Amino acid sequence: MYVTTQETDTEGPYHLLSNTYHMGEDDGEYGDQDHIVDGAEYALGQPEIVPGQWYEFEYYVRVNTVSGGEPNADGVVRYWLDGDPIYERENLRFTTDRENNVIDTTGPVGHYGGGYTAPTTLYAYYDDHSMALGGRFDSETAESESDSDACP
Repeated sequence: MYVTTQETDTEGPYHLLSNTYHMGEDDGEYGDQDHIVDGAEYALGQPEIVPGQWYEFEYYVRVNTVSGGEPNADGVVRYWLDGDPIYERENLRFTTDRENNVIDTTGPVGHYGGGYTAPTTLYAYYDDHSMALGGRFDSETAESESDSDACP
């Protein structure tokens, strides 16, 4: 998910954009960018991101099933912002090989506009990033592990 200035004031508040890499619909295109704004197909609202304010983002991704070597369009991506659902898509095809084609990275990613140069120095701060595989996340376990790994 990205913060975007598209159709906003350059000083904010900003909108959100979902950038999901997936197999597409047999048309040779891979992935989609969906704006999370009122009226957009998978948006559940139009959150506004105010510069300088902390937000809690949650992401849920479920890889598609595979039948007879063919990917089913039942992969899921969901986002929450400060506990409120803001995006839901349930028709994605990520892979035909659930054994060897796995998600091997996750985390906040930040860049500015591809080949464009940012007009000013930009900052993003992240705190307490966690990932759960194969089930529900146990926040108490994560908090105790996070505390034990903390720097003095």
